[in-house]
Amino acid sequence: MSPQLIHLLQKGNFPIELPPPFNTTSFGLATTNRPTNVLSLANTAPKSSPSCAHNLVRAGGLRRNLSIPNPKHFYKLAFHVVTYWNNIEVAANKSKYSLSKPIISQSDRAILSQFSLGEKPQKIALLRSKAKYILKADIARFFLRFIRIAFLGLYLEKTMLSKCTQILH
Repeated sequence: MSPQLIHLLQKGNFPIELPPPFNTTSFGLATTNRPTNVLSLANTAPKSSPSCAHNLVRAGGLRRNLSIPNPKHFYKLAFHVVTYWNNIEVAANKSKYSLSKPIISQSDRAILSQFSLGEKPQKIALLRSKAKYILKADIARFFLRFIRIAFLGLYLEKTMLSKCTQILH
């Protein structure tokens, strides 16, 4: 098992907003100690599962919904991210305007954004001062499609989508 996969399993499953006592270090160690059990579990049914919901309380009685993926499916995702990291990095680096390009880190998180939240307002102001138009989008909605396209290519991704649509109708 590669060191990058172990690090991603230990430092990448839980949302960063959770307090330090909540971590996945033991999950990463368990998968390291028993990789054959994890690999056999990863290939069994069910093929999908819902994420576990967690509400983060914020000031003013507001809540932020966080999702924690099933460990089996997070393992499969982490395996593919590590396997195809070069493709992901090439696709992410195509934009000269993105402020959230993923980078591998050895800190508290396995993968971080290129710029911290504190740096982003200054970078946004700099980009806006040079631009004629501003495009603002919620990238989380399109992230899974981006990953599929990076792995499969646009043609195969569209083919998969059309087959799924035919099955549903």
